[in-house]
Amino acid sequence: MNWQRHVALLCLILAIAVVQTTLTVLLWRGAQPDLLLATLILFALYMNPATGSIYAFGMGYLQDILTGGTVGIFMTGRIVIYILANRLSHQFYAKSAAAQFLLIALLTVADAIIAAILSAIFGQSVVLHEAIVWHVPLRAVITALMGMPLFYLIRWLWEHITG
Repeated sequence: MNWQRHVALLCLILAIAVVQTTLTVLLWRGAQPDLLLATLILFALYMNPATGSIYAFGMGYLQDILTGGTVGIFMTGRIVIYILANRLSHQFYAKSAAAQFLLIALLTVADAIIAAILSAIFGQSVVLHEAIVWHVPLRAVITALMGMPLFYLIRWLWEHITG
């Protein structure tokens, strides 16, 4: 992968982080989409595992910083999600829109479960009942819906930025 592609992807990740932390607060019932997670899942479909895991670590660290929580919860969770997405992409054709939607939705739920477990380990309070019943499924659908146009943008960058 050439350096121009890395620079473009890093700028895109920072732009997505800004959008996620500022503009997505307008959504219903507090179930914000996790655009960084959707981006990470796309990386798992198209990047080699070594490069993608570095991006997963960095994106997790960025989200830890932006949320102001315990550093390490998102870093650890995002690496696990990256590995799961990468492995699942080899089990079935995950490059169709329907498969990507399903993969994003399922891994958003898995990410919430991993974050809840890690938060409990680190001693943070976790409200599980409302999150599982309402917030997590809604967030999964919203993330999957908003992740689809993001997939097209990132794939376009992937294909058109060469060195």
